[in-house]
Amino acid sequence: MAAGGDHDVILPKHTLLIAENIPNSYLWIIPNSGHSTPIFKRDQFNETVYEFFRTPYRKIEKFGWFE
Repeated sequence: MAAGGDHDVILPKHTLLIAENIPNSYLWIIPNSGHSTPIFKRDQFNETVYEFFRTPYRKIEKFGWFE
């Protein structure tokens, strides 16, 4: 998973590049958040990371985008 805030010092476009270069990665841009998301939004961050590790990777192809 590549995660970053929409107000992060690492720009969202760079977080996207990171995600694109990690096989089977998910991109998560957190609204109204900076680089300290794990501290200031810890409940949301921990829940999302937990779900990421708990859920098998889902490759979305063709019309699966609409599911």
